[in-house]
Formats: sequence, structure tokens, C-alpha cells
Amino acid sequence: METPFNLATALATWRQFQARRQPMLEEDLDELEVHLRAHLSDLRRQGWGEEAAFREAVRALGDLEEAEAEYSRVYWGKLRRRQQLLTELQWRLSMFSNYVKIALRDLRRHKGYSFITIAGLSLGMACCLLLFQYVAFETSFDQFNTKKDRLYRATFEYTRGEGMEGISSSSVLAFGPIVAQEVPGIVRYTRILPTYGGVVLSNQGASETRTFTENHALFVDTTFFSMFDYPLVKGDRSQVLSNPHTMLISESMARKYFGDQEPLGKTLELSWWESGTYTIAGVMEDVPPTSHLRFDFLFPLSDLLDNEAFLADGGSWGPES
Repeated sequence: METPFNLATALATWRQFQARRQPMLEEDLDELEVHLRAHLSDLRRQGWGEEAAFREAVRALGDLEEAEAEYSRVYWGKLRRRQQLLTELQWRLSMFSNYVKIALRDLRRHKGYSFITIAGLSLGMACCLLLFQYVAFETSFDQFNTKKDRLYRATFEYTRGEGMEGISSSSVLAFGPIVAQEVPGIVRYTRILPTYGGVVLSNQGASETRTFTENHALFVDTTFFSMFDYPLVKGDRSQVLSNPHTMLISESMARKYFGDQEPLGKTLELSWWESGTYTIAGVMEDVPPTSHLRFDFLFPLSDLLDNEAFLADGGSWGPES
């Protein structure tokens, strides 16, 4: 059976609710109740039912969340003027300490249950944080490139006999200039050739020759730095790689080969399809981990395309990334 509406009980419950959700001075709570009762009386004179009038009067008081924010400033201002601010803070601190004592007492009383609850909560939070971190890392790849919305990578569908065999993210070196010539709207292109199997670099020191096999080396077009925002520490990004037998090196590799010496103008001996002495024309910041391209060395692709041995093995119709 439904309990009949009682206005006095409803008003008392409303007042108690207001006092609990937002600390209020008694005089302010009285003033708020006076406004509520006045509006309630007006509605009753207009013929509203008792329960409907009460609900409408409460609604007419406005957004309680906004009222709480506004009253909070008034509340603390009044306490400050009455020099009761310290007393209020002491009371709140005392209440907080009591809550802490009660929580600790419950934890000691139910040790097993508390351990399972806290451990489960901690594990769940740790998993969520790791998941969020992983998602943030995966979605941040190549976001440092300011032209990312205008960069496209060509892919190819290749077939053998009848039917499609698969899709490759690599094209051929000849594809770049051909598509730029045939397709309107392409502003520029750059080709990137990984050094499969690694390159051998040698540093002729004063006392010994240091030789390393490096797996993170690329041959690229001179337009590479006009399309990607990999920062240079030293060197002119509009001119690097424009001269034959020049190269760029990352900061970590510069320290590896030259220590604290100035790397610009130094030379390294390259041994791969293209071999010879290369002069360092620029130093790059280490490639960020959120780049899908990983490299420590850059060489001019034009040097490779002038290499007769490379051209004889396929040349421009060889693989490109």
C-alpha cells in the first residue's frame, strides 16, 4: 500500500538532505526553507496538489550543483568574517581523522577480506593504467609529423599466376618519379631504401680502425626532411644529402664513433652496394620510439642510383619502402 504524502515529513527530509550534502549555516538553511515554503504556498493557492506543489517548488529552487558552488563561497566568507574559520577547519580535520580511524579499525578487524579487496583493486587499477599507457603509445605513432594528414605510403597488390597473392607495403624505386609525373596533386615524394642485412661502417682513428655493422641505415631522397619532421641538431635540413657521399648520423651514433669530438666534417667508410668515404653533413636527434621508421644513418639515394653494380642487379626496379 502506497504511503500517503506528508508535507511536514517531506520538508524535514528535504532540510536534512540539504544539510548533509552541503555544510550550511542554520540561518542560511532557514532562509532557503522560507523561500521554498513561500513558493509552495503560492502554488497551493493556484490549486496545485500538496505533493505536486512541493516537487515543483523544489525544482524551482534551481540547479543544486550550481547552488552548492555559489554557496560554498558565501559559506567560507561568512566564517572568515565571524572569525570561525579556524574552528571549522579543526572540526573538519577531526571528522577526517575519525573516518581514518574507523577505516583502519575495520581493516584490522577483517584482515583477510581487506587484503583481498585492496589487492584486487590495486591489481585492477594497475592493469587499467598499463592498458591506457599501451593504447596511448600505440596511437601516438608518427603523430609528431606536422604533415601527417598529407602523407601517404604506397602499397601494392601482387599476383602470381591467377588471383591475388597478397599486399605489400613496399614498392619499387621507379614508382616515385613515375607516379609524381602521372598523378595530379602529388606535391613531392621521397623514396626510402632499407639496407637489408646492414651496412659496414669504419672509423679510421689515430691509433686503430673501428668497424661496426649497422642495421638501422637508410638511403633516402633529398626531399626526406621536407616531408618528415625528424629534428636536426646540426646541419641545414634544406641542404643535407644534396651532395654526393655525404651522410647524416644520430646523436647516439655520433658519440659511439667520435666520442666528445665534433662529428660535422668527419668521415666514415661505408661498405655495402655503395662503398666509399662519406662525410658527415648533419647530426639528427635520436629517432623517437613512436616513429615507425627506425634509423641511425641516412645516405643519399642518388649515390646508389649512380652505382653500376646496383643498377645491374635491378636498379630502380629493385625494392623500395
